[in-house]
Amino acid sequence: MTLANKITILRIILIPLFIIALLQKWNWAVLLYIPIMLSDCADGLIARVRKEQTQLGAFLDPMADRLLLIFTFLTLSYRGMSPRWFLVLVLSRDFLVVIGWFLFFFITNKKDVSPRVSGKIAVVMQMFLVLFVLASPHGAAMAGTSHFVGYFLYAAAAATAWSILDYAFHGIKKFS
Repeated sequence: MTLANKITILRIILIPLFIIALLQKWNWAVLLYIPIMLSDCADGLIARVRKEQTQLGAFLDPMADRLLLIFTFLTLSYRGMSPRWFLVLVLSRDFLVVIGWFLFFFITNKKDVSPRVSGKIAVVMQMFLVLFVLASPHGAAMAGTSHFVGYFLYAAAAATAWSILDYAFHGIKKFS
């Protein structure tokens, strides 16, 4: 197993610990999230530099991102620190991308679907949104007490909506 894949698997293992910390010990959540976020950058960079890109890594890396962000926004929404509409937007995007991938696979029998730039931007925006919420006093920013985080929430929502449209138009174009 490659070093990059080991880092990704470690990231997946850390997700439940992060969620527990998010529910119980806010400071621990911040301390766990930063290495999780940095490992997302590190695993891809290491795989490219060492020329160790694998199909397993190509599957696990985006899966780790989605698991982290879905469970984080579920938890933040549960705690009242994130608007439910944003959770619905994130879940809708992921659901539509997965459905699109299955349709593409069953129609074309091709497994390789390249990620879109819009999707990568949406993930980065969502990850930074989580970081900014964690850095604010107990998520008060999501309740509207921090203009910066509130504006960033809308920017992340716009990026997420853009990625939905981009994937949809790209999928329609592929099937045409």
